[in-house]
Amino acid sequence: MTPEQEYRSGGLWGCGDLEAFFKGAPQVNVPWPSAGRRKSEPRIPASEVKALVAGSARLHEVDPRTLFATQPWVLRAHTDCYSTGEWEVSGRTSADMHSFANRYPTFVERRGQLIIATGHHRSLVALIEGRPVLARIASSDAQPVAITPHLAIVAIEPPGNELSDGDQVDLLVTRLQQGHRISVADRTAAAEVLLRVGLDQLEIADRMLRAGFDAPG
Repeated sequence: MTPEQEYRSGGLWGCGDLEAFFKGAPQVNVPWPSAGRRKSEPRIPASEVKALVAGSARLHEVDPRTLFATQPWVLRAHTDCYSTGEWEVSGRTSADMHSFANRYPTFVERRGQLIIATGHHRSLVALIEGRPVLARIASSDAQPVAITPHLAIVAIEPPGNELSDGDQVDLLVTRLQQGHRISVADRTAAAEVLLRVGLDQLEIADRMLRAGFDAPG
């Protein structure tokens, strides 16, 4: 982390108070340095973003203090939306649900800078709450396929996670609503969890399709 990053974002890290950042304003400048670029170079490497977005989402935990911004400001309304925990459970975004690129924060690396392509508001909330932000990044580390930010499908039972079969569904739903990340064995289990947390059939089909699965019949 550079001294500039530490100075600009370190004071917000874990402060837990959106008002300490916005101070009553509906829009303020981002707390990160702007992503650098050479003359005539695009600020966001479009081909890299396209490659990350093309496949099923596999989310990684990223320290929000290490990021570089591609937009100059953030809005209080969107930040408030992402501070409720709703996005993590349901996958509903504060805007642009039609955009697959916006479903999850997407970061690309260029010359040592980890650049925010999408997800400035979610990264800001993570910074203020003092926790990693979940994002798509180029990585060789294996991750399960995300159905929503905190719900994923794995081929086999992951250590320490319960599968959502039988009467364990209630336990998994409770854990999800408490802010934990959970993994399930298959699309049927994932659909049952989503149904119980309030998504309708169209939303469930959408989450499955975006993750590369058909909705269970």
